[in-house]
Amino acid sequence: MFVFRHALCVFLGLCSGWASAAEPTLTLRYSVAFDLVGALESAACSTGLCDCEVAYEGTGVRVSTGKGVETYEGTFALVSGACHEQLTFWVPEDGKAFHTLRFAKDGTTLTEWIGHGKKADTKRFEDSMKAKQQVWLAELDAPRQDAAPTYAHTENEAQKAGPFEIRSVHTLEITLK
Repeated sequence: MFVFRHALCVFLGLCSGWASAAEPTLTLRYSVAFDLVGALESAACSTGLCDCEVAYEGTGVRVSTGKGVETYEGTFALVSGACHEQLTFWVPEDGKAFHTLRFAKDGTTLTEWIGHGKKADTKRFEDSMKAKQQVWLAELDAPRQDAAPTYAHTENEAQKAGPFEIRSVHTLEITLK
């Protein structure tokens, strides 16, 4: 029914702001900085695996909602920076993506974000994320920050990759309107 009303509204020229207000929209910014630590850092960098920072942006219009879950259809793209292939995340070649958000029972705290290439892939993949067209941050505790609402999350992580320690800082900001 919405599609028919929207088409009729556009045809009659009566809905200048109505269509954009029909479904909530999402904007997001996700950035990550990688820092290789230790005596072998310069050896790693000689192979191209160096400290780096990247930023991604995405948009979307809500296409489904359920109990504590919302999915948006839109875009996801790398907008700045560059990292070695081993440190990059999935980005759709055509820029089109879906974003699934999960909220705590209180409805005001974001607990998970998944960027994905296929609408049905709303549950995160634990392995081969890039090959399966996904990127995500989970186990978040990002409360709504304002009336917009905006959700922000920053996490620090340290992992061993062979003889190297890689520290990373992930920052996610999502605004819904």
